[in-house]
Amino acid sequence: MQETPSSSSTEETKCNRRLSRAAREILRQDILPILRHYADPTTSQSYSATDASSYLATSSFLSPPLSVKSLPSHPIELSTLLTSLLGENTKNCELHPQRDVHLNQELHSHRTHRVGGRYKSNLYQCGICRKNFQSKYYLDLHLETTHDYDTHDKICPADVLCPALGGMQRCERVAFEMEPYYSPGSGGLSSDARHIKLESSSKLQRLMMESPCHERDMITSRALCTSLFTKCFASHPELQQDLSHVCDTYT
Repeated sequence: MQETPSSSSTEETKCNRRLSRAAREILRQDILPILRHYADPTTSQSYSATDASSYLATSSFLSPPLSVKSLPSHPIELSTLLTSLLGENTKNCELHPQRDVHLNQELHSHRTHRVGGRYKSNLYQCGICRKNFQSKYYLDLHLETTHDYDTHDKICPADVLCPALGGMQRCERVAFEMEPYYSPGSGGLSSDARHIKLESSSKLQRLMMESPCHERDMITSRALCTSLFTKCFASHPELQQDLSHVCDTYT
């Protein structure tokens, strides 16, 4: 099922859902191993601050684009650990899951499969009304134009977290890796597949040709990252110190 954009275009969306998913995925890649250790050190793999650089060196930020299937993006484990560690510290911490404006809708939306006919495709199901959509693009459009959501004291991960997690360009690249065919149409799984995949390939080439970063942007990102973790984990000084090493890798 597809929906046609209403008079309020997707460019007017208050919070970019696609980049917000990328921000959550970057956060998952960068800090989940550390959070696992601190949440339950008896069952998690041991982690030391010196491991941050080697861990991030294998992340998608520095590697060729991953296939969509190989890139986990469901934020449930990260959300659970953050909630456990942060407790009621919602006012001063922009990492707290309760502050994420779209997280509840994301957690309750699902990907299903349709088999039959000429094409096999994924369907994306709205967790509120159970409607199915042909692509994530149309599910996002449906959620933004059909269902209300609480915006009081909420943050947009795309606006707040991307600049602090290596910069907007990193979010753009990870978003492309997660959803390379994000656009009107079939999502690359129907009769317009060739056109959409060619367009997607052009977007990737443009991303790869752009300068990966500027030193002034990385300085800003490191400062924002350090401030974010300091505010959120002030009551966990050892965890805060280890997370600061993640910020140091944004170069």
